[in-house]
Amino acid sequence: MLNMANAYLADAQYQAALDQLKTWRAEGKRETADSYALEGNAYYRLQKYPEAIAAIKKAQSMTNEPKDSWNQLLMASLAESGQAGAASGVIEEQLKKDPNNKAVVHNAIVVYTQANENDKALALLDQERSKGMLTDEKDYVSAAKFYASIGQNSDKPAVAAKGGDVLAEGFSKGAVKASAENYKLMGDAYMIGQQEDKALAAYGKASPLASNGDIDLTRAQILGSQTNWAEAKSVAEKAIARGVSKPGKANLLLGKLSLGAKDTAGAKAAFEKAKADAETRNDAEAELAKMRGGKH
Repeated sequence: MLNMANAYLADAQYQAALDQLKTWRAEGKRETADSYALEGNAYYRLQKYPEAIAAIKKAQSMTNEPKDSWNQLLMASLAESGQAGAASGVIEEQLKKDPNNKAVVHNAIVVYTQANENDKALALLDQERSKGMLTDEKDYVSAAKFYASIGQNSDKPAVAAKGGDVLAEGFSKGAVKASAENYKLMGDAYMIGQQEDKALAAYGKASPLASNGDIDLTRAQILGSQTNWAEAKSVAEKAIARGVSKPGKANLLLGKLSLGAKDTAGAKAAFEKAKADAETRNDAEAELAKMRGGKH
């Protein structure tokens, strides 16, 4: 019966797993820590967080060696039920017991970020770097994403640039592979961190590895904001030639960059193409009207 309950859980039949557990306990007259952990997992999947918390705490009380996965489930249940502060308390106890455990530190960063305790999360991120706890690509990418997220969602945008620095370190050590996704993340982190030149360099490395011109379009936007009109226009043209996910917006940008580069004919041609796209029709018509001196 217990094996069946586990099978039901694995098959996403969560209520069936709970029913089977109830029968197993009633008929077998048995209670184990693992069975309560299983119950907590099923309740968590059913989004019944108070029941999940009670079951996991029961499991932990029945053994001197609770599994790390149980703590993760408990913290997730606490966070989902609006008890982020309680989740922080749980993770702080774990950190005191095992401060050099990568999994515990990572879970703590997740909990602190969810609870908007950014200073605590940043302290742990910096600790990961200084103690050499970032060893593989997953570690570096995860840390970079956390730095970028905190920078974007707080009053400390400069923090995001640390995410770019983390990836630069990972690339230099050969721990992070060269890919469009990783270089784009690096560029995004530097952009949020207001370091445009480093962002451009990262996007430039991402470009030849990308499957289309979307990253080139981002480069063109940045170059345009720096009034490097000729280069921005050239990069935008390259992006469109490679194919982009939003052609209308790409042509609208190309039109504006062409105006900056004093290429009136090129601007008009780009705006006409943007006008053919429903998403950018109104904006393109407005730009064309301005070129005609405000006449529609």
